[in-house]
Amino acid sequence: IGHTLTNVKCYGENNGSIDISVSGGTVPYSYRWSSSQTTEDINNLVAGGYGVTVTDSHGCIIRDTAVISQPSQLTIGHTLTNVKCYGENNGSINLTVNGGTIPYSYRWTNSQTTEDINNLVAGGYGVTVTDSHNCVIRDTAVITQPTLLTISHSQTNVSCKNGNNGSINLTVNGGTTPYSYKWSSSQTTEDINNLI
Repeated sequence: IGHTLTNVKCYGENNGSIDISVSGGTVPYSYRWSSSQTTEDINNLVAGGYGVTVTDSHGCIIRDTAVISQPSQLTIGHTLTNVKCYGENNGSINLTVNGGTIPYSYRWTNSQTTEDINNLVAGGYGVTVTDSHNCVIRDTAVITQPTLLTISHSQTNVSCKNGNNGSINLTVNGGTTPYSYKWSSSQTTEDINNLI
């Protein structure tokens, strides 16, 4: 007795098969598999061990075992770099794919076909990863950006000629705190006072 295996194509599927070849003894043969099947060859198998007992017409017996394997589960994860400043295109997505059967191919919703993608604006990105057995896994990621950095001010003018009681009060919103300030007068506080 001998056998030829077809292992499971993608993790968790049931497309394995065992094709046995029996010679000798006296035909016809009968077959009893550990999976309760009674045909010579068995199909639609999940990963695991299978035993068969073959009996010829004189009651002579031979046994065989076979193990159907499967690839490890295809998994996916990602690490994001979000856009640094509002409206820029410096986001990136770094994928990590494991399992299945290499090599992998990549198809992103922005038409890129590399594993990792760069120079991204804020928004959602989807990827379909296909291994060499056409097993598929999908992932989505959202690149964010800070809100628009805005600035406004209110001012108090000098009250008397040659005085120094002017001031400027800034209001800054958006971007990413904390903020730093650099005035043309070399001051580094948000608001400045005692101005001429």
